[in-house]
Parts: sequence; C-alpha cells; structure tokens
Amino acid sequence: MGLVSPASGSAVVPTVQKESADFTLYGETAGGWGNSTTTLSNPGPTLYVYQGENVSITLYAGDNIPHNWFIDFNGNNRVDAGEVSSRDFSSSTNAVVFNFTVPTDRIGPSTYLCRYHTLTMRGQIVILTPPEITPYGSQVTGWGFANNTTANPGPTLYMRYGTNLTIHLISLDGPRVDHTWFVDYSGDGTSTGELTSNLFNSTAPTTYVYTPDRTGNFTYLCSIHPTSMTGTIVILGNVPAPSGGFKIDLIPGIMVATIIAVLVLAAVYQVRAVRAARRQK
Repeated sequence: MGLVSPASGSAVVPTVQKESADFTLYGETAGGWGNSTTTLSNPGPTLYVYQGENVSITLYAGDNIPHNWFIDFNGNNRVDAGEVSSRDFSSSTNAVVFNFTVPTDRIGPSTYLCRYHTLTMRGQIVILTPPEITPYGSQVTGWGFANNTTANPGPTLYMRYGTNLTIHLISLDGPRVDHTWFVDYSGDGTSTGELTSNLFNSTAPTTYVYTPDRTGNFTYLCSIHPTSMTGTIVILGNVPAPSGGFKIDLIPGIMVATIIAVLVLAAVYQVRAVRAARRQK
C-alpha cells in the first residue's frame, strides 16, 4: 500500500491527547537498525507515533562505534534546525535514552537515520493523527482543526488499523445546516452501506468513534456535502484473517500453492522412478 504525503504546508494543529511511547533500537553500520542485535535490517523497523506524543528511545550501538538517531523531515540526509535528533551513542551495553515530543505540525511518513551512516542505517517513522481530534466542518470551506484553517480537501488523517479514533464534530454553519462524517470505502461519494456519524450542526455537535475495518487510502466526507467537504484518511497495519492469522496476498498465495504443487509432482515422480529402477534389477 502506498502512503499519501500531505502537501507542503498543509499540516495543521489538532486537539492533542497526550500519549507516550517507548522503543528500544540497536544500530550497526553494516546491519542497520533493529529491536535487538539479531533483528537488524535496513530499513529498520517502522515506528508509529502520535502527534504531540512523548517518546522515549533507548539506543544501543551494536558494533560499539559512534551513531546518532534523527528524523529527516526534509529528506536531505543531514540534521537541520527543527529536526528531532539524539546525542551520539557508541556502546552495546550502556544505552543513551533519548526523549522528545512528536511535533504537532508534522504528519505522515518520514525517514529516521544515523547522521554518520545515512545509507546503511535507515527506517521509517509514521506520525499519526492523535486518537482524539476535534474537526470543524463547513459546507463552503471544508474541514479543519480550527475555524480559520478549514480547507477542501481537509487535513490528511493517519491512523493504525485496530485503533479507535474519537472525533468531536463541530459545524461552522448555521443551525439549519446539517453535516455528517464518514469514510467512503466504496469510493462512490455516498454513505450508502458505510458507517456514518450522527447529524451535527452549529447548535448540536456530535461525537463519533471511528474504528476502521480495513487498511488503505480512502476519502472521508460529509454525506450531505460530498464535494465541498472532503479529505484523505490513511489506515496502516495488518488486518487479521478470520482464523486469527494474517491474510496472505493473492499473488504470494498463488506462488506458494504453485511451489507446493511442483514439490508434490516431483515427489510422485521420484517414487515412480525408484519403483521402476527396482523392477529392472
């Protein structure tokens, strides 16, 4: 699934519910990043954090040489003013604990790096929409997180599958102008068959808890004003299969089935060849 990057300057500050997250990362020049020295890879593990969240990262150098951890917001492979950056760490036993607050003016995927080994020590960090937000809606100007930041399309929302998003919906229009909020899974611009919030207007706000049942990039809309009140929502993660495992994509599943079939045929051929050889003796 491809990620949607918001346009430059389009990020806005939502109502933030403070959260906290703790990670442990090991870094090595040749191996990349991992949660341990046996799980190193390049790119390293994807980290999911919320806007405004307090984050603590325990950092080890698996190869005992100097490293650093930073978020490269502008993609130029160096630490710039305003970018989140740890102090150096160089020990496989004595950790450096780096604490920071996720910026509220950033959202979506960015790259984390070691400033000394930008090619071999990389990973993705995804800044998610906070789990509780207050969007304002207007049939004329669209959606926004404040009454002077509404736009159409509205702010891009990022969330993980398996989490809930509590949405306090407020209208900027008159009391006789109703709105709704829903995610248009079918892409037909209507709320038919979709889970939808209650009606809300300027005198009757509403709260809606949105729980996604799939992953992907979708459009959120007002069902009454579907062309002037739109925005993008990106839902990330793995969807559990009914058996409790995880769904296998169609093509890899076909490949696995083909490989199994080939192995079975090879085994049958081998058995027949052995039997034929014995008969000839």
